[in-house]
Parts: sequence; C-alpha cells; structure tokens
Amino acid sequence: MNAQQRARRAVNAIHAANEVKTVGVTFSGSTSSREYTYLDPFGLKHGDSAVVMSPHQGLTVVYITSIKDPHIALDSDIEYKYLVAPIDKTYWTEITAHVDNMYQDILDAQKWEEINDALSDIPAQILERYVDDD
Repeated sequence: MNAQQRARRAVNAIHAANEVKTVGVTFSGSTSSREYTYLDPFGLKHGDSAVVMSPHQGLTVVYITSIKDPHIALDSDIEYKYLVAPIDKTYWTEITAHVDNMYQDILDAQKWEEINDALSDIPAQILERYVDDD
C-alpha cells in the first residue's frame, strides 16, 4: 500500500470516528442507476436533492437514494467526497405557486371581461330581469 492509499484510509478512519454520515446518490439526468456514496454533513433524507462537485461536470444535482449512516469502508482507500449543499426548494415552491395564482387570476379576470362584454350587448331591461346585482 502506497502513502496516498494509507492517507485515504486514515482520513476515512477519522470520518468514521466522527460518525460522519454517508448517503447513496444518483446523478440527475443520468441514464445509469449506479449509486455513489457521499459524505453528508446536512442530515438529508431519502428523496432529497443536493449539489455535488463532479470531476466531469462540475457542480451537479444528485438525488439521495439511500442513507448509509454511517457506512465508511475502513479497509478501503476510497476518497469520499462531501455533498456541497442541500437543495432547498421552499422558495421555488412558494414563488411557483404565486405565479400560478397570478396566471389564474388573470385568466379569471379575462373571463369576467368577456362576460361583461357579452352582457353589454344585451338591452338593460332584459338584464334587470335575469341578472342578480347582489
């Protein structure tokens, strides 16, 4: 075993001693179902999404597919990487719902405008008999 392998095993032992949690992830947009193990300092759950630094793609979205808590192979010289950040979709969910509501309000207003335009073509005495103003 060379010095680099020994150093990786030592780092892995330190992570294990500190009970650093690990998660299995799959890459967004990947056709492969291969799961990769990352160190998770955030306490994410199955189904959450996060960002990792991929050596091939840079910052990349991943999905948490399993919790391996803590599952660090002490007899391996795997170089575990940390998740960069969790993805918090709270603001996105709120603003998307707000925009959807705006669209619906505008469509409703346009519908009422069309109804009012149609009503304006009906003589007033007929409208008084059939349209409730309350």
